[in-house]
Amino acid sequence: MRDAIDNVWWMREVAGDDMDICIGLHRRLTPAEAVVLARGIEGYHPMFLEDPMRFEDADAMARIADKTHIPIATGERFSTIYDFQVLFTRNAVKYERVDVCLCGGITGSRKVAVMAEVHNVMVGQHYPLSSMGLVACLQLDAAIRPPISKRGLMRTVCPSINRLSGGGSKTVRPTVARQPRCQVFRAGRVAING
Repeated sequence: MRDAIDNVWWMREVAGDDMDICIGLHRRLTPAEAVVLARGIEGYHPMFLEDPMRFEDADAMARIADKTHIPIATGERFSTIYDFQVLFTRNAVKYERVDVCLCGGITGSRKVAVMAEVHNVMVGQHYPLSSMGLVACLQLDAAIRPPISKRGLMRTVCPSINRLSGGGSKTVRPTVARQPRCQVFRAGRVAING
């Protein structure tokens, strides 16, 4: 756990305070571990903690959300609008990550976005990594309130970090031996992937 917390500290040091850091955990933690990690990194002000645990237990996800100030994001593996509805009604998430290819296409994803808006949950689509999926995501983006994906285009970088400024970029080499995998967004967002 200490290594994970140190990685977030390292990202904050490199990114500075002008970038948001998004932490992706890929459902690897138990609820208790997720709370420990969240409390350990709260001081670095991440934008959200994505998929801290398996999503089958909505009550446990709600307990994690209740015990941290970091917003929870999830949903990239959900296949029905009802998976989202359960978490929305329990106030367990603040960012939904619908995958248009898994959750009923544009129509199903639009329904999720409407439910998210009713529950004051931000929409941040999970990019499905295909050209048709990208077109569907862009169509959905055009049809909903401003999603977080409209704030900047994602660019994957590793093992070094690119700090994007204006039209160019500057590579910042880390000063620690171990580098987390990360994603830097043009609008000033960094995502750490477990």
